[in-house]
Amino acid sequence: SSQNLGSVTIQRGHQAQGNVGGGNSVARYFNIQPVNNSSLNATLRFKYFDAELNGNIESSLNLFKSIDNTNWSNQGATSRNVSENYVEKTGINDFSAWVLRSAIPLCDFVFYRDADGDGYGDPVNSITGCDEPVGYVANHSDCDDTNASVHPRAAEICGNLIDDNCNDQTDEDCTASDPSITINDITVNESQGTGQLTVSLSAPSANTIRVSFRTVNGTASHPKDYTRNTGEVVFPPGSTTQTINIAIIADNKAEPDEYFDVQLHTPVGGATISDNNGRVTIAESLLTRINTSISKIRENMNKDHFDVRVSNNPTHSQFRLDIETNKEELVTIQVSDVQGKIIQRIQAKHPFQPIYVGATYRSGVYFAQVKQGTSMKTVKLIKF
Repeated sequence: SSQNLGSVTIQRGHQAQGNVGGGNSVARYFNIQPVNNSSLNATLRFKYFDAELNGNIESSLNLFKSIDNTNWSNQGATSRNVSENYVEKTGINDFSAWVLRSAIPLCDFVFYRDADGDGYGDPVNSITGCDEPVGYVANHSDCDDTNASVHPRAAEICGNLIDDNCNDQTDEDCTASDPSITINDITVNESQGTGQLTVSLSAPSANTIRVSFRTVNGTASHPKDYTRNTGEVVFPPGSTTQTINIAIIADNKAEPDEYFDVQLHTPVGGATISDNNGRVTIAESLLTRINTSISKIRENMNKDHFDVRVSNNPTHSQFRLDIETNKEELVTIQVSDVQGKIIQRIQAKHPFQPIYVGATYRSGVYFAQVKQGTSMKTVKLIKF
């Protein structure tokens, strides 16, 4: 400079600086601090070694300036000399920290956060770099990065009021359909006094939905085993589940499981019935079962007695296992399918207490192996 800079301190370092034009600088910097630091009209020639380029393109190196070593501004270059390894800039009014950075970055690729792992990125959550980090993708076409079922190639699901395929439309090409009504099956111990069934609506409705119900005798009958009931189930707008309670009569008699049905009919308000029959299976009370089992045990006091009885076999709901034994040891149960795959294990069940399995099994054939000490019995179970 033709100006009087006064005493000048120059600090040289050999570490690349980050956040320079969105990337990393060469592995060299200078921090220049003159006493007089304004209106200098100075020329700076910044020299470097090839080994310090740090991936930058030598023929497009620019000078970058910072006063806080954090925020850098591109000062360009008046001239470059790649054979003598320098970049020169004229007309500089003041000095501070200076580095070199390629004007054509090699690694300013943009990657977008893929939080839900569906392969589509969040357009408002991105980073730049050379390589795609874990959890990021190169596209930014996801419209809901919290739901893996929502992305541009997803199928539109009718009735869920969601833009599943990110095309700014909801439930397009869908034909409106009425929600459907179903009722479940239950097994209840007669000592409980009440059987509660659940009536479900497949989707919430803006209308009030009503459906009538009635009880129908099976092997269980009114008034000996339960109390007859009729009525109406009401779904207020937005509701999807309601219940029906039926009184169960305890007769304290040893008898097989019995059942009756609760049937739905006459829906009102824009709904259809897809399952109109809920079966209530009544199992005898635990006290009756214990008394009966004790009587049988006494009959076999001098025998090594061990037996397993299955109720509701075949069944579409669940199986009941009753274990008869004169031993005090606890029992274990292991259920396998026809390929030998273990489906369920139950341990430490009291032999006087009925055991229920199979409510969640798929249709098929299963084998329940029941063990107590050295005694073992396998029973075949059929779910349809």
